[in-house]
Amino acid sequence: MTTMQPTSTAEEQVDTSAYKAAEGEEGLQDSVKSKKSKKPKNPQEPTWKTKGEDGTVFVAEGKATIKFPSDNSVFYNPVQEYNRDTSIAAISTWSKMFFKERVETAGRRRKVKQPSAPSGREDGDKNERNEPTSPQKSAIPAVFNGYIEEHEDIKMEDLDDIDLSQPQYKDQRFTVLEALSATGLRSIRYAKDLAHVETIVANDILPDAVEAIRQNVKHNNVEDIVVANEGDANISMYQAIKKPYDVIDLDPYGSAAPFLDAAVQAVSEGGLLCITCTDLAVLAGNQPDACWAKYGGMPLPNSPYCHELALRLLLHTVQTSAARYKRCIEPLLSLSIDFYVRIFVRVYTSPALVKKAAGKTSMVYHCSGCRSFVLQPIGKSPQNGDGKKVGAACGPNVGFTCEHCGRRFHIGGPFYSAPIHNQEFIKRMLRHVTDAPQEKYKTKSRMIGMLTVASEELPIPFFYDIASLVATTKSMPLPLLKFTSALLNMGYKVSLTHAAQNCVKTNAPGWAVWDVIRKHVQEQPVKERPADTPGSNILAKPLKNEVSWEHHPQANPCSRKMKLVRYQENPTAYWGPMERAGSKKTQEVNGGNKKRSRDIDQFGTDQQPNEQTADDSAIKKLRTT
Repeated sequence: MTTMQPTSTAEEQVDTSAYKAAEGEEGLQDSVKSKKSKKPKNPQEPTWKTKGEDGTVFVAEGKATIKFPSDNSVFYNPVQEYNRDTSIAAISTWSKMFFKERVETAGRRRKVKQPSAPSGREDGDKNERNEPTSPQKSAIPAVFNGYIEEHEDIKMEDLDDIDLSQPQYKDQRFTVLEALSATGLRSIRYAKDLAHVETIVANDILPDAVEAIRQNVKHNNVEDIVVANEGDANISMYQAIKKPYDVIDLDPYGSAAPFLDAAVQAVSEGGLLCITCTDLAVLAGNQPDACWAKYGGMPLPNSPYCHELALRLLLHTVQTSAARYKRCIEPLLSLSIDFYVRIFVRVYTSPALVKKAAGKTSMVYHCSGCRSFVLQPIGKSPQNGDGKKVGAACGPNVGFTCEHCGRRFHIGGPFYSAPIHNQEFIKRMLRHVTDAPQEKYKTKSRMIGMLTVASEELPIPFFYDIASLVATTKSMPLPLLKFTSALLNMGYKVSLTHAAQNCVKTNAPGWAVWDVIRKHVQEQPVKERPADTPGSNILAKPLKNEVSWEHHPQANPCSRKMKLVRYQENPTAYWGPMERAGSKKTQEVNGGNKKRSRDIDQFGTDQQPNEQTADDSAIKKLRTT
């Protein structure tokens, strides 16, 4: 699978002269999708694999080396090196913040405070704002404008440097559980690259896997830190509730949903959950029944923002799981990466904040015609009084049909609608990665790119795909900077998104977005189209506001100016998610039933192959590299 790189053709006569100075030669490359994909580059022989004289295969990643008896037994996906690099950087950053909090509150029970960036909008007087941040009246619910107003533009130089070599941090330690370890590679890398680690438990349910972990731990000389454990992942976590782990890493094959109930109970106060889900065919594909069963929400596979919705569906599942035990979550970093999603979430105990979880939950009305969307919060905090009582939100925010094109709506969610990133955490993590040597993080350039884009994102749900907008009206391509400048000149806010290329987050209402497209079509006329299509219905409406194409200084974000790497080169031929590990082993253990494995779901049924293989609709949405 190769990257679809946007290109422009001589037939596409678009006036982009005013923007080429800012975009360089990129004028249309961010706004026009190519009809032809690049030919895949000839992959080089893998440098991470070596073979011994006895046929033993050694796989090296970072400072760790893993042994396999033969080539046929190797279960290693080099694409996931980015996942492990990001996890090491995230845990390193979290540990500094965690230790600082411990030291500051030593000798007394830690008082749960409002998290600074994502959850700092809990106060009722801030949660329900009537006035938008822009001069124009926004159509999105006031709570989301509140998130924008509270959005902190933290500068890296303003953050204090937490030096763990200082005397006050000398005795600080944290514990880690890798619940589904397989080979032990991740745990070994954690042991070698993380500071102040007391114990890492590498757990797996298969005896052969546990034996392999023991051998690899010994081979890497980390026996004093990494402990191999044979057991069911859920049972191991339930048994740790009275003595919880500070970090729990869940990286299963497919869905992490069966392990969330145990994980939110087995993590310490202010501890970190690192969760991966690779079942995007469920979270972002055309399997709503499976998505509802696993995550309690409905996906929207035909929406441009289906991968961000996948992240928010997963966060909603974690939030509802934690709320049952009077615990709340604070997302630090939530990323849609290649064929999976990865989230880093802190967990606190706070019955007061749990009561406000409904205010962080929403549904979305997605138009089946023009793909506009309208958010519908489920709960709200009142403006009057102390703001501690949560009530039902008012709605719906839409009519029976779409106000723009007249088509019916699809409904997605419920999902977590509060911010999915913590700005302070991202800036600290970005500084950590930037200062780290290249040999520590082989995917360093991509990490910097993704973190920078995430730090620039508006803290509101979802975005618009410019290519989809112009396709609806069958108009000429619209350059990215021209589109963002028009919205900024109206007084709205815009940002890019890490989840998709050529897409824009904005607090502008739908009519303002379509005003930009209508103005564009007026200047770049198109052929007449049949009546009563979504595009014709949109173009038939008059402009509500003046649209200015004057280049805005904030139209081109720093991440784009710097041309940072976000999508890595193909590491191997036919790369992507691998088959389930240990099929031969599980066949022997389970009497020939290849389908059963260590992560049989909690519903008592085997996961079906089509739930782990992305269908056509999901594949179209995957960002390939």
